[in-house]
Amino acid sequence: PNSWPTIQVNNLELYRSFKKEVMREWESADEAARRPSRLEGQGWWEFNEDKHKKKKPQHIAINESLHEKQKKKADECVQKCDTDTSTPSDLVWQVADDDPLSSVNAKLVETTEDRDLREEIWKDAQRTHPGLHFFTEKTCQVLERILFIYAKLNPGVRYVQGMNEILAPISFVLDCRKDEQSEADTFFCFCNLMAEIRDMYIKGLDSSNDGLEVMADIRDMYIKGLDSSNDGLRGRIDALMLLVKKHDPVLFQHLEMLNINPQFYALRWLTTLLSREFELPDTVRIWDSLLADPSRFDFLLYVACAMLRAQREFLLANDFAECLKMLQTYPTSDVAMLLSYAFQMHDLDQKQKKNKIPLFASKLKLEVSTFLSRMM
Repeated sequence: PNSWPTIQVNNLELYRSFKKEVMREWESADEAARRPSRLEGQGWWEFNEDKHKKKKPQHIAINESLHEKQKKKADECVQKCDTDTSTPSDLVWQVADDDPLSSVNAKLVETTEDRDLREEIWKDAQRTHPGLHFFTEKTCQVLERILFIYAKLNPGVRYVQGMNEILAPISFVLDCRKDEQSEADTFFCFCNLMAEIRDMYIKGLDSSNDGLEVMADIRDMYIKGLDSSNDGLRGRIDALMLLVKKHDPVLFQHLEMLNINPQFYALRWLTTLLSREFELPDTVRIWDSLLADPSRFDFLLYVACAMLRAQREFLLANDFAECLKMLQTYPTSDVAMLLSYAFQMHDLDQKQKKNKIPLFASKLKLEVSTFLSRMM
């Protein structure tokens, strides 16, 4: 097997080829400078549309140039009709050379889609942990590149809001802004992580015909559909509520009585791996346990169950509105305590699973012996 330095070198070369193939430098320095920047005190929500529209995008300028060129040729053709005997088909062919539906213009449309995608990613990159100094302009540029390349290489998933929250802890731990090697390592770690959890996000995995569309007001959780399989999002949410019912039936019944749909809060918990519910250092600590799970993120359900049980008194004492507000903006908590709760429930379930095997075997042995005695 290759050594880790060899793997890093190979990954770096591959990442460079991705950047060369995917990242098209169609923006001028002036256009890039006019994008919203947190360093100037401008949040993503304060994006100045008037300032952005002062200079027309390049693809619009090219289209207008083509239109003027076509109009000029058409005028020349009309003037030529008065003195020339050219057939109408000849004149039409001359104008059709610059048809806006030609393959050349198709590339402009693709460029426009890429521009919109990069703009969407850039806005989300700007609002990633705005209170941490680590996520500076340079870091946001790295996040944008990684997310854009991933979206282009994975057209079935592309990019939707919230992936920046998954990328943030990885970029923080690996210090993606340090050098190009760190950026490449961050990219491949992100790809490997998404390969593990993207089953929850792909609409095509929904076993229904059309998929269950998620409401527009929770689109920032980047859910395209709810998969009803065990590995899908709906199946994971159902598994979470089964854990709550098993370990705290009173709390489960209270949530059912209040008619609090777990999708209202568990969607974000599960899809972002709790990265939006805790401070970044606490998120890194939680991920350390999640990534060590041999079952691949089954332990995430126990952590989510522990989060509900940690707020048991508050949930039992309040109504629908207060409970939902708290669950959607989870309060600051002791992460070590939550993990301890989660480990206790996990160990208890594992012991119960092991004890079921000898009980079943002894019962089967008794039935076999009874059968044989009767036969004799």
